[in-house]
Amino acid sequence: MSPAQCAVVFDWNGTLLADTQLCLDSANKVIVTFGATPATLSQYRKAYEMPLKHLYQRLGCDEVELAERPQEVFALWSKHYDAHVHKTRLRRGAKGLLNAIKGKGHRAAILSNHTVEIITAQAQRLSVDHFFDDVLANQNHEIHSIMHKADKGSRLKHYVDRHGIRKALVIGDSVEEIEIAHVYGFLGVGLAGGFTSAARLRAAKPDFMINSLTEMPEIVAKAFGRGAT
Repeated sequence: MSPAQCAVVFDWNGTLLADTQLCLDSANKVIVTFGATPATLSQYRKAYEMPLKHLYQRLGCDEVELAERPQEVFALWSKHYDAHVHKTRLRRGAKGLLNAIKGKGHRAAILSNHTVEIITAQAQRLSVDHFFDDVLANQNHEIHSIMHKADKGSRLKHYVDRHGIRKALVIGDSVEEIEIAHVYGFLGVGLAGGFTSAARLRAAKPDFMINSLTEMPEIVAKAFGRGAT
């Protein structure tokens, strides 16, 4: 097995990009407009789930109103997020990890429910776009669908089939990434400090549980081998 048949697949929001607070603030624009009480970070981490309708319902929004006004949900969220995302930075250890992956000859990709356009723009701003083979995310016209469905798994399957990936680490800050990794026979890494509480991540039984991306180079070496080709 060659190094290029091993891949590290990253969630973007809350995992590589340190935007958890911004996403909470953006979600609260929706929550207040729909008549509920703004969520705290702790409440958000306990409630976060895809599809997004589950998150908003758990935080007090009416299911029927959410179904009737999906475009308003995304307009409210995006208006706040887009106005402030330029202030965000990568999570600690991200660039060092990406350099280590590239140095070993492994592949790296982003797997996200956000849009290709926005992720690509932010990755370019942060000078990390060249590390990734692909951004596996929604096109702009698809974004409303994440209110009622999650499709990360099929995008991951297409990516690994296209590149002949035999081993992969899927790292994310939500239960979704851990579950997707296990469905496809890969290793799931739960990263605390993002969208989901550490307790919920542990309950999903990740293969590895970390508090910082600085812990990942050792996990990559353990999972893929130390320099073997």
